[in-house]
Amino acid sequence: MDLRMLRSVVGEAPLPDVAACRRELEHVRAARGMLDAREVAVLGRLDELTEETPSVFPEEELAAAAKTSRTKASRVRNRRKACNAIPELADALADGRTTGDRVDTLAAATTGLSASEMQRVAEQGTLLAQAASEASEREYRSLVDRVVGSARDDDGTERLERQRRSARLRWWTGNDGMWNLAGTFDPVRGTELEARLRSTIEALFHGQPPA
Repeated sequence: MDLRMLRSVVGEAPLPDVAACRRELEHVRAARGMLDAREVAVLGRLDELTEETPSVFPEEELAAAAKTSRTKASRVRNRRKACNAIPELADALADGRTTGDRVDTLAAATTGLSASEMQRVAEQGTLLAQAASEASEREYRSLVDRVVGSARDDDGTERLERQRRSARLRWWTGNDGMWNLAGTFDPVRGTELEARLRSTIEALFHGQPPA
């Protein structure tokens, strides 16, 4: 990678208006995805080199280069596993159509899946890659949850029960005097609650805004 050429290319694009800024942000996202894919490829090559040089530890190499922790470097390992399992997602990352963060979302959601469960997720690779490239963050996470839930041997029921037991709602008054509300709900109740909130907001603001 020629960093001098990269610097010149990155810095030469004019930004005369909002439209140009938006285009440049799209290019930044695409470049970030391609760099994330390259990092995954480098990790793969380091894995191969450890057979010749056992003293090399790939995660440590990544952490040292990025000046970060091995824990954060391990995300690239999980990212690589997800890319290996779902080639369509790997292609989208390499083409700059998505970013490593989207791959990380899937990697986290599939942690602990059996080989057969992961295979069922991989069967939806085209759909997942398209959503990772085009959908909003919320839409993509929702799709990942549905695909992974359907792939589980227990059909996601045990996980849903765990999520329901973890539901919490609390409120408090902060030091600034502001009243605060925070809650965590399972996907089913959360969807129901969101629908009610949106319906209420729509009713309040339909036509003339309330006082």
